[in-house]
Amino acid sequence: MYFHEYCPTAYCSRISLFPDRFFQKEWVDFSVSSVPLSAWLGVLFLIFFGSIVAYLSYIWLLSVKPAALVSTHTYINPIVTVIAGWIVANQSINGGQLYGLVIILLGVLLTNVTKYFRLSKRSKVRLRRVRRFFNRTSKRYQPI
Repeated sequence: MYFHEYCPTAYCSRISLFPDRFFQKEWVDFSVSSVPLSAWLGVLFLIFFGSIVAYLSYIWLLSVKPAALVSTHTYINPIVTVIAGWIVANQSINGGQLYGLVIILLGVLLTNVTKYFRLSKRSKVRLRRVRRFFNRTSKRYQPI
């Protein structure tokens, strides 16, 4: 159902990125037999869940919910990934990652501040003025 609409994206990315691997000569010393089975299973898991399922669920969610709400998925995904890696794979989290996680959460919070908190009338008026200003100065996105 969604494959038909978004296949050109997949084909174009594949066609444009595949020749680059030959120019970089990354395949010269590669041997399929030297890669362990666990690595192949990991790649298949990431292809299926990390790419196909995530992309299709993102596209479906765009058809059901507003884009402003769905876009927060893009920002929250790295946070979930880092925490899952820490819990499941015992990876360490350094200060730079924590700083990035805090910045991402603050950005999402500030973007959706009207949904999380009750604002005073004065704050709502200021937000409306800012929105009007940016709506006048920028062109709206027009889908093809």
